[in-house]
Amino acid sequence: MVPSEAVSVANLVRLEVTGVQVACLSYLEPGNFTNARYLVRRLRRRLPQAKIVAGFWTLAAQEAEERGALAATRADCVVTSLRQAVEQVVNAAKEAAAADLEDETRGPVAPPASASGDTVVQRSVGFDQTQRIEASMKEADSWSRL
Repeated sequence: MVPSEAVSVANLVRLEVTGVQVACLSYLEPGNFTNARYLVRRLRRRLPQAKIVAGFWTLAAQEAEERGALAATRADCVVTSLRQAVEQVVNAAKEAAAADLEDETRGPVAPPASASGDTVVQRSVGFDQTQRIEASMKEADSWSRL
């Protein structure tokens, strides 16, 4: 979590974004979505691969839809409840983990050799990825029951 000053035009360049896969924006008073739209645009430049979730906590889902929040902000999705936000973040994490796992399985079949000519032994992390996804799902489920 970062304060709004950290994503200002001047400070966004200094923000550490290594490994960020999802950015969740939180608005208590959305106004006319202008600030959200500009922030989404800045984040897209800095985080081109990340999913951007905009949370407008004072709007009902129907009101967000009627006011065109998704089109106005150009976020990947707009949520109006914590439950929806958790679901979107968990789904994004599952998609990213699945993509990572797919990339790992596409790797070379033969183990790479070290510079000395010895064989390098590598351990598959596919099972660990699955465990992390399942743990995230359980945690999200416990949050959604609150």
